[in-house]
Amino acid sequence: MITKICSICGLEKLLTDFYFRKDKNDYRHDCKECGKKRDKRKRENPEYYEIRKEYDRRYYHTHKKECHERTSIRRRKFRETHPERYIWMHIRNKCRKKNIPFNFEVSDIIIPKYCPILGIELKMGNLANQDNAASVDRAIPALGYVKGNVSIMSKRANTIKNDGTAEEHEKIAAFIRKMIEQNKLNN
Repeated sequence: MITKICSICGLEKLLTDFYFRKDKNDYRHDCKECGKKRDKRKRENPEYYEIRKEYDRRYYHTHKKECHERTSIRRRKFRETHPERYIWMHIRNKCRKKNIPFNFEVSDIIIPKYCPILGIELKMGNLANQDNAASVDRAIPALGYVKGNVSIMSKRANTIKNDGTAEEHEKIAAFIRKMIEQNKLNN
């Protein structure tokens, strides 16, 4: 039987007497019993949360640069390790703010290696101003971000409607026709 020593009470207890933290992939330093006592003390002291909020506020203002760097690193890591989820969350939030129809899941997002229109290799990450960044497009904008109407392509292909050549527009038109046909078949 595997045991661990609680850092609060100092007793050696079974591993099942400790909460497992998935984010750290390890068990807590204090046992369940000591943790419950700590939580009870916090609930009994209503000022605890105000004191903690004030401490956090002061810490943030004195360490603002480090906090921003940690957040930036965490977001970048998430964007690189879960690109489909990142895209889904971004689109979902955009739709909530602008009241745009939205009904697709993370599993509906398939990021191709190459842009289906222009054939350039797609890159993920913080590439908002680069032509080869992955971008979400709606075949029929009025329908919103719904299943069958959403596709992933390069930013260049998505913005080409504004300043593209005739050849590039023909490629986009062929792709949109294909998407509309697929949408009719699915419905």
